[in-house]
Amino acid sequence: MTNRERSALCGAGCAPALAPWERPSHLQDGVQNLSLGGLLQGALWAPRMCIDYVIRWNRRRATIRSLQALNDHYLADIGLDRSQIVATVETRAQGGAGSV
Repeated sequence: MTNRERSALCGAGCAPALAPWERPSHLQDGVQNLSLGGLLQGALWAPRMCIDYVIRWNRRRATIRSLQALNDHYLADIGLDRSQIVATVETRAQGGAGSV
């Protein structure tokens, strides 16, 4: 399932699923760690995910704005048509072909 499909299922603000080594310790192996440290780590994890989401959104928005500022000749040089800008940026942001 792609991040776009996950987002469609759980809403626009849904963060992508994390690999096991990226999850906070209180979510490891499906067992909740209800210790104070586990709860604090979970409380700090959610705002970080929101901040990361905003940063990624802002990067996509800035990239789209920069590409839209180019003239058609420059866009043709990099193999893009003006109508493809948003779709290309979103595809690359989702980990599509050629993403860095």
